[in-house]
This record gives sequence, C-alpha cells and structure tokens, in this order.
Amino acid sequence: LGAEQPPKPGWCLFAVEDTAAAEACQSATGDHYRVVQYEGQMHGMDLINPDVEPNALLLLLEFIALSMGL
Repeated sequence: LGAEQPPKPGWCLFAVEDTAAAEACQSATGDHYRVVQYEGQMHGMDLINPDVEPNALLLLLEFIALSMGL
C-alpha cells in the first residue's frame, strides 16, 4: 500500500485489554500506518459508540477520505 501514489494509509484500532488485537496492531509499522488505542476490552462493533473517544466512526470517515485521496 505504501508504494502506491499517493500512498494508502493503514490504520488499526484496538483496546488495550483485547490482547490479540493489541498485539496485531502493535506489530505493524509503516510511514502511513496509524494505531489508535482505546482503554478497556472493547472489540469490533463495541468501538462504534458515540460515547467512546476518539469516535471510531469519525476516524473511519477520515480513513476513507485519505484512502480516496479526498
């Protein structure tokens, strides 16, 4: 993804107590890679909650815009 022009982002969202997701997210690297860490043990759709900060839906919109070059 990083070789494409413009380079595509890679993001990983995880909760600290979700050990498998935390390990996967923390093992990747790259110039356009972003890790977003949440407290607790949320996973998947549990992160899609307007009371959770940072707001995962807003992050998703930002990711899509970057991916599309908008």
